[in-house]
Amino acid sequence: MVGYLLTDSLTSNAEDRIYQHVHLDPGHMLLGMQAASGIVAWCTLLVSGQLGPAVLFLAGHSKALVHVFVLVLAEACGAYACTVTVRLFGPAVFTLLLMSHQILSLLISVALFNHRVSPWSCFCLVVVALVVLTSSIRRVTTTRQGVSKERCRRSNPTLGRIRHGAVRRPAPCTAS
Repeated sequence: MVGYLLTDSLTSNAEDRIYQHVHLDPGHMLLGMQAASGIVAWCTLLVSGQLGPAVLFLAGHSKALVHVFVLVLAEACGAYACTVTVRLFGPAVFTLLLMSHQILSLLISVALFNHRVSPWSCFCLVVVALVVLTSSIRRVTTTRQGVSKERCRRSNPTLGRIRHGAVRRPAPCTAS
């Protein structure tokens, strides 16, 4: 479980870092991630001795293959959507989307199945949501300010060449 949590928390940040340094298509990134996880899954089934019974079950219950195919297709579409979201918007927005999805799922589950929720659990949910929200907002605003400053430098190339009044100082840029 700890390994899963660690790799799951690092995935979107690793994707963002790869996108920043290597210009990969989201489909290529997805193919690499899915191939790696598929190899790990097949090896785990093989080592644990559960590959044979799983294949025998699918051979004996051909209707289950349709359900497996639908699950695989849905997972592939979801994984591609996640990869594109990280590529276009970064891991901060992706984390916000996932957090919103989890909170909404939790609220719907509580409403539909009348789960008992303690005030302490609600407090923890609010704290986690606020921490993720504020860190994501901080990262997005920092990124936007950096982009605005870079645009300002590009639009006023003389800013870096001003020496002792020889070049007239242009109007300062305002970050938007």
